[in-house]
Amino acid sequence: MPGKQEAALNQYPEAKTAAAAARADDEIEINRIEQLLSAAECSASSGETSQAELQAGEVSSSLKKLVKNSKNETLLRTRAEPLHDRLKQLNDGLKDDKRRRKSEAAAADASRGLTMEAENPFELSTAMQAQKQAEEAQLELMKSREAAMDQLAQDMIDLEEIFTELNKMVLEQGETINLIEDQVIHVVEDVEKGREQLEDAVVNQRSSRKKKIIIILILAALVLVLVLVLSVVLS
Repeated sequence: MPGKQEAALNQYPEAKTAAAAARADDEIEINRIEQLLSAAECSASSGETSQAELQAGEVSSSLKKLVKNSKNETLLRTRAEPLHDRLKQLNDGLKDDKRRRKSEAAAADASRGLTMEAENPFELSTAMQAQKQAEEAQLELMKSREAAMDQLAQDMIDLEEIFTELNKMVLEQGETINLIEDQVIHVVEDVEKGREQLEDAVVNQRSSRKKKIIIILILAALVLVLVLVLSVVLS
């Protein structure tokens, strides 16, 4: 298959140039995505969760777009698929961190409420109003981040399906190539047998020709002897 594609591209230089340009663009884009993913991993490890989530979302959308549009299967298998695995690991870590922060925040709020209630009921009422406003703002932020995380999760599912389909396609192509190779081997064997049979036929033909020449020479010699004998007898 690659050989046929290469032959086709060689017949059309413009198509070959366009394909080379597309491969170069894919290399540039995969390098950019890899750098962005590394930055997201650094943000997550340093505790900048919000920044890491934004960067992971951009990595996911960019990687999904590249996988859908690129025709370079080698690049997708060797570069894009490992990035997808790293992104999945990062996403799992961000989810775990989010659950941990929620649990810690709930425990801190409960502890703070009990302390203020014991000290001053009026301060508790004021603090509860302020806390309610803060919680509403935090809720909006959490909704926005959850929407981004949901989109990231959906992108991960889409990428998983795409890579599964790609691996299936590669496997089917491998089976097709193996079938073609088997057929080529059979053809080569048939050609080799035909060549051997042709050589045998040539050898047999040469041997038959030599026999015919020898018989003709013998007959000519006999005729010559007969003529000589008749000449002597008649004379």
